[in-house]
Amino acid sequence: MKLLMVEDNTSVSEMMGMFFKKENWDAHYAYDGNDAVTMFNEDPESWDMVILDLNLPGLDGYIRYKGLWTAVIKK
Repeated sequence: MKLLMVEDNTSVSEMMGMFFKKENWDAHYAYDGNDAVTMFNEDPESWDMVILDLNLPGLDGYIRYKGLWTAVIKK
């Protein structure tokens, strides 16, 4: 499973990363909304899951969620 985790708190990312590693998931991390969109847009259909913090600095996760979903629908 290929997943993108968008979380600005590194402690949370590290904790979740232990679980992902145990499950042998291909986890990628973004620490703000802009990086998440860049990573996601490189190949939108390749992601099996996106875990998104809804309270990100600069841009909130809900706005990013709508942007990511729009990108998938357009494909």
